Amino acid sequence: MTFYFRALYLISSSCPLFILMAVAAYGTSRSIASASAVGAVISIVCFMYLVVGVKQGAKDFKRISAAKNTSESIFSYTLSILPPLLIDDFSNYSRIIPSATFYIIMYAILMRSQIITLNPLFVICGYRVSTVAFEGSANELVVISKQETDLQPGKMASIWEIQRSTVFYIE
Repeated sequence: MTFYFRALYLISSSCPLFILMAVAAYGTSRSIASASAVGAVISIVCFMYLVVGVKQGAKDFKRISAAKNTSESIFSYTLSILPPLLIDDFSNYSRIIPSATFYIIMYAILMRSQIITLNPLFVICGYRVSTVAFEGSANELVVISKQETDLQPGKMASIWEIQRSTVFYIE
């Protein structure tokens, strides 16, 4: 995945975190609540840009040999948004700094690795993130699709490459 795509994907996947922080901080720190609300809007804009941008580039056709939906891992994603729930006073920086440090480290690891996190905005909008094996390829690849029926074994799929030989969009 390119650095640019990975950054947009991670920013857009942070939308629930920003919304949670805006709501939690509203009573104690309006500046943090406002910054979090702006972060949520930026996340949504990044998501919309991703959705429009996935069909850019060359279209290819491949036959699916196996597919496994990974959207159920949304619950493991929810663990990463727990730290804001532990902050009871957003005006106390000694409570905010450890959570901010946690997110900085987490995002740095995610940006440097090839780990694909589940983006809850994709799930909310009806997209599915799956691992798919195509005929003639030994590797399983990450695929983003709009409908579950797009990933039936034996089906010929229209695909757009998002990351070279690793992440695809299927229609």
